[in-house]
Amino acid sequence: MEREITMLGRSLEGSTHATVAIIGGAKVADKIQVLRHLSKKVDTILIGGGMVAAFYLAQNNPGGATVIAEADRLAAVEVLNGGGAKVVLPSDVITASEFSKSSTPSLRESNNVPDDELILDIGPRSCKEYAQVISGAERIIWNGPMGVFEWPAFANGSIAVANAVAANSKSISVVGGGSTAEVIGSLDLEDEITHVSTGGGASLEFLEGKTLPGVAALDDAAD
Repeated sequence: MEREITMLGRSLEGSTHATVAIIGGAKVADKIQVLRHLSKKVDTILIGGGMVAAFYLAQNNPGGATVIAEADRLAAVEVLNGGGAKVVLPSDVITASEFSKSSTPSLRESNNVPDDELILDIGPRSCKEYAQVISGAERIIWNGPMGVFEWPAFANGSIAVANAVAANSKSISVVGGGSTAEVIGSLDLEDEITHVSTGGGASLEFLEGKTLPGVAALDDAAD
């Protein structure tokens, strides 16, 4: 755990310049504290996963068939308008008419997602745009896949981001979250990443800006 917190701390210390956070996942509400905290600590936040729909709705673009709670939409509005880090959304996405491994994928522009289609991955142009941002980063934090990476038709976004993070050998890169670690492991990229987090909920709490009980105890012992 000590190494875990050390690596997460190194990825957030000092200037926000050239620090990139890549945040995916299904719901904005699950990551709102992370996004709030990181918006003050990093230069750029790249958004992926199911929460993309909430961010599209927050910009008055269609969010597709995904049912978005009003709390998620408002949380996305808060992140977009909160100042601090630049928040980047995918300019294109991969959609499908149903949530199924066998669904036929469709490519849609960010402002043209049909109401009867689900957003299941970021698109090829977004992959290139995200990779470009990642290539210039000095510190990288990645938590949450870009799409339904378990299904080959919707895995390209997560694969592209994983390869981009691994290719930036000059950066301090920290990958957190079980699903995100699975992406790295499936591509055999562990040796190319500074640290693949095993802390689960603990690492997420750290990214939310919370003081972890174990760390507090260590600090008290040091005093």
